[in-house]
Amino acid sequence: MNRHPMILFDLDDTLLNTNKIKQELYQRLARLFFPQNELETSTGKARLLYKKFCESNGGVYEPEKFRGFLKDIFGPNCKIESVFEFNYQPYLLPSAKELFTKAAEQNKVLIWTQGYLPDQQKKLTQTGLITNPDSILDSASLEANLDTLLAKSPVALVDIEKSMKIKERLLYFLNIFPRHKLTYIDNQAHLIKAALEINEHRLKPIWFKNGRQKNEETAKHLWENRNEASLQIAVNLEQIGKHLSLEGRVSHERERG
Repeated sequence: MNRHPMILFDLDDTLLNTNKIKQELYQRLARLFFPQNELETSTGKARLLYKKFCESNGGVYEPEKFRGFLKDIFGPNCKIESVFEFNYQPYLLPSAKELFTKAAEQNKVLIWTQGYLPDQQKKLTQTGLITNPDSILDSASLEANLDTLLAKSPVALVDIEKSMKIKERLLYFLNIFPRHKLTYIDNQAHLIKAALEINEHRLKPIWFKNGRQKNEETAKHLWENRNEASLQIAVNLEQIGKHLSLEGRVSHERERG
């Protein structure tokens, strides 16, 4: 049976420098609410506010609800609108658009991302990764769109409620697309480890060693065992292009600023 290739990309800190976006948000909040403190101290306070809100919201960052959360603390008249005005295009990782475009030209491509649908839509359209808003779907509607999903490639699926664990997610895709080999690309080592544990010949995980790790111990373990045949690691997007055997070289650019 012919196994058609399909690539599953993560978005945050894989194609987009989400950590840098968060740091900018923390600094904006710090300057607004804690101007009397040193920037490092005030940024730490802002980070705790963000963490407390996300914990109260099921782990999902929703800008609108976060505004309300802050107004409940600092008063309804606090002027916070400019804090949330982001143009996401400059935060696209170097060569990410080139890599994604080449991958989409040569394969079926999906972005699976967790978060608030309007915010993820804004990230995807502003960066030009997905130009058609109709190709950015709530993952809860996935079953209703199976017949046309791959025809729209590239497509983004947003898991709003973070309802699927990584193994469930990958097995789900393997089951609903039985004719496809699946390459899964993510920057989080613990998610790549979970993919490796599935031990399915149609599934090829690639760890993009980039950004802060939620599980440093797993990241250290994967890096120490990077020569294992089942594990592919990239430290830049050019190397991901090589792992994907894309036609045409993906240039390696250093991140600016």
